[in-house]
Amino acid sequence: MTQAEYFSFRRITSMNGIVVHVDDGDTAVVVDENGERLDIRFYGIDTPETRNIDLGWDAQPYSSEAKEFTKRMIEDKTVFVRLKGEQTYGRSVGEIFINGQSVSRELARAGLAWWNKKYQGDDLDIAQLVSDAREAQKGLWADKSPIAPWKWRSTKGGTVEADEDSSTLIARLKQLFNRSFQPDE
Repeated sequence: MTQAEYFSFRRITSMNGIVVHVDDGDTAVVVDENGERLDIRFYGIDTPETRNIDLGWDAQPYSSEAKEFTKRMIEDKTVFVRLKGEQTYGRSVGEIFINGQSVSRELARAGLAWWNKKYQGDDLDIAQLVSDAREAQKGLWADKSPIAPWKWRSTKGGTVEADEDSSTLIARLKQLFNRSFQPDE
C-alpha cells in the first residue's frame, strides 16, 4: 500500500505536520504527529521543472526560484494540509497552508507557477492570480515566452512512451522514484 493509499484508506482529508523536505517548487514531504510521511503534490499549480538526470532534462528557467520560495515559506515549519483525494505519481494532491496562507496561491501570486487545470477543480482563484502575475510580468512571466512544465517534460524526455511494456514501465518508475514496488501476490 502506498503512502497516499494509506491516508486515503484512513479517510484523512486534512492533517497537520512538519515539512521535512521540499523536492521542488510544487512538491513537499510532510510528516504528521504520528510520524507518518506523506508526499504532497501542490494543488492547483505546476511550477517549473528542476533538473532530472534520470530523464535527461535540464532545469527549467525559474525552477530554482520556485523551489527556494517554497523552502523559505514552509521547510522545517508546521503546516496544515487539506488533501484533495487525488493522486499523481504516488503523491497526494493537497493544498498546504502556513499561517492561513496557501502555498499554491502564494507561488501563483509571485509569478512562479502555472495554473494546473487538472488538479484545481472549480477553483478559479488560482487562475486569476496567475493571470494577474502574468499581466504584471512577475517571476517567470518576465520571460517573453515561458514554457509550461507539461510541455517542458514532453519535449525534454519526461513522458513515458505509450508503447512501453509493463516491465519496462515498472523499471523506469523504480528508477524515477527510487521506490520499491512489490507486485501483488
